[in-house]
Amino acid sequence: MKVISAYFIFLATSPSIDAFRILAIFTSCTRSHDMVTSALVKGLHLKGHNVTVLTGLPEMYDAVETLHIKDLADIRDSYRQNLIGKRKTSVFQSLFLFGTIPYGIELTESVLESKELHSLLKRKFDVLLLEDYFNEAVLGLSTVFSAPVVLLRTQVSPTLNQNNQIKVGFSPPMSFVPSVQSTFSDRMTFSERLQNVLLVSIEKFAMIFHMWYQQRIYDKCFKEPKPKLEVLVKNISFVLQNTHESLFYPQPTVPNFKEIGGLHVSPIIKPLPEDIEKFVKNSEEIIYFSFGGNIDFSDFDIEKQEAILAVFQKTKQKVLLKTRKRISKKYKNILIKDWLPQNDILANPKVKVFITHGGLQSFQETVFHAVPIVGIPIYGDQVHNIASAVHKGIGVHLDYGNITEESLKEAIKEVVENEKYKENMVKVSRRYHDRQVSPLDNAVYWIEYVVKYKGADHLKNAGIDLNVIEYSCLDVFAFLMLLFFWVCWLMLYGVKKCFLKKEKVD
Repeated sequence: MKVISAYFIFLATSPSIDAFRILAIFTSCTRSHDMVTSALVKGLHLKGHNVTVLTGLPEMYDAVETLHIKDLADIRDSYRQNLIGKRKTSVFQSLFLFGTIPYGIELTESVLESKELHSLLKRKFDVLLLEDYFNEAVLGLSTVFSAPVVLLRTQVSPTLNQNNQIKVGFSPPMSFVPSVQSTFSDRMTFSERLQNVLLVSIEKFAMIFHMWYQQRIYDKCFKEPKPKLEVLVKNISFVLQNTHESLFYPQPTVPNFKEIGGLHVSPIIKPLPEDIEKFVKNSEEIIYFSFGGNIDFSDFDIEKQEAILAVFQKTKQKVLLKTRKRISKKYKNILIKDWLPQNDILANPKVKVFITHGGLQSFQETVFHAVPIVGIPIYGDQVHNIASAVHKGIGVHLDYGNITEESLKEAIKEVVENEKYKENMVKVSRRYHDRQVSPLDNAVYWIEYVVKYKGADHLKNAGIDLNVIEYSCLDVFAFLMLLFFWVCWLMLYGVKKCFLKKEKVD
């Protein structure tokens, strides 16, 4: 029995017997996104697969073949300019004028025209692992390599959600699945449902515009003969999304769509750097302030920076503050660093509140470690993430435009002193942890599954081949309405004829 047990332990921990050749293309060039993608690449590598990565952040990928597309960083830096100034734009402006769609178009063109990609065109790959980031034209590579496609979503996006129907044959119901552009929960009033329908309609229109542009890029970068881009989109084998049901609201799904949220969150807590460890050791309670990689404290208006620092100087808690800006003034209870090991800091029980922008990766890390939040969302899915936190009672929302000494002080006091936020966060955190398998094992399993079953077409539902009218049965409803009116007309006509005959007889 001991020999048999040892054999199964060996099978469970040994690399995969079939080593697949995987081409991974990650276009967003955003550190928080690449934390997710690099964790998955590492897991695939440890299973014995041969992974080749095209990325703008090669330093995040160890022990695998990595090709650096340098232009992606320049495009990213251009997009990052004045993100706070763009926060009050309309949905239309955020998606079209200076938002994610133009950004995705530039990234897509840069990848498809890169010499790094062209150096791989004669090689063989078993599967393509693509970051789903407004880059549908890249799907043309599935024909070049004759390989199935697995999409990896590193964020929650309105246009990506509304693209579900053409990618996996399923469209989220607008009656109880709120738009990512909204602050609604899954329990919407009539007024909220009306607004939600309008928002989703704008997102669907944005998707049409976006796909038109992607078609142009596809036509330019791939030679004839080639299938239409819409055919390649329907041929996507699987979608892995970096979310978890405990973070948002329950909603229906399909077999070739799986949530693998938390890939990047390491359960292994590393020792803190010496200066941070000393600061934490000499603290009773800590406030942690960080706004991720795209937004920095130095991007805030000067008066808001001064208000935040003034509050931090007066709090009884000590503060860990991340900013790229060099602040010459020294504060007794504030440690200011240009980089902080977020996962390891949030794991410390002394951290009582996390002041965050509400990015998806930060949101998952704070839930993993059960730290309540003060959310100050700026753009994108951050508003949706913080709204979910408020609905679940694990944090409060402070609008950037309303940041003052008084409002920030009250928000911190509410979260730290009201025990309900910590209690609720502990409950949500337990649900987040409670899984049959780890998110990494789940993601690796489904990628291997797609290769094993040659694209896993048996998981795709027929909705993928229906247009919007057929999918929503609008043609059926229209027919039934016409039939109803026709029957009503016949009945009225018959009654009228009867009355006319009766009048003649009389």
